[in-house]
Amino acid sequence: MAMKRISGLFILFCTLILIHSSCKKANKKVITYYDNSGKMIHEIYTVKADSPDVKDGPYQLFGEDGKLIERRKYRDNKITDTLMKYDPSGRLVELAIFSNGVMNGERKVFNDSGKIMIIEHYRNNEFNGPYFSFYENGNKKEEGQYTLNAMDGLWKYYYESGELKEEVYFKDNNENGAYKSYYKSGKIKDVGSFEDGKESGNWKTFYENGNLMTETNYSDGQSTGTVMHYDEEGKQMQ
Repeated sequence: MAMKRISGLFILFCTLILIHSSCKKANKKVITYYDNSGKMIHEIYTVKADSPDVKDGPYQLFGEDGKLIERRKYRDNKITDTLMKYDPSGRLVELAIFSNGVMNGERKVFNDSGKIMIIEHYRNNEFNGPYFSFYENGNKKEEGQYTLNAMDGLWKYYYESGELKEEVYFKDNNENGAYKSYYKSGKIKDVGSFEDGKESGNWKTFYENGNLMTETNYSDGQSTGTVMHYDEEGKQMQ
């Protein structure tokens, strides 16, 4: 008797699942066209069956030449997951992570040869997190950090051949703090500091042999006092 009750409950449970599944409406496919004859596809996407203005599911955007130029995904009319953009040759030029309709996560931009040109990070559609850019040869060009849509902390810049070129600190999108530049050999070229994006305090420039070339002081971006000059042997010049 108990077995019959269990069997009956199981059948009822399965029936309810089937009824629920059959009542759920499938999304509808939408195709838009550039032309009135319906030959040049503009977009292909899906909308909710009971809300035709709400995109929900895969989305494809085509150029007038018929080639795919963008691929994304919607959930309740908001972009989610990965957005991909392509050039006319079909090469991937951009890849960005979205959630809830805004960029949240990593974004990559590719150059004409398919190599990564930029890697940046977003939070709620604003720059936030590590940033990197690269030369055509693949070597690093810049690296730094964004906080709340502003450059922040130590940023480094490189020569195309890969050697460190400059180091400078940022705060609120302006240079603020110590600055150093380097020769390709790694020897120090300039030493100074910034305040609110302007040169401040003592600045020195060195020859590649390490001897002092010039020295001066800055205030609010303007040189104050005498600029001292030295020759490569370290002797002061008149």
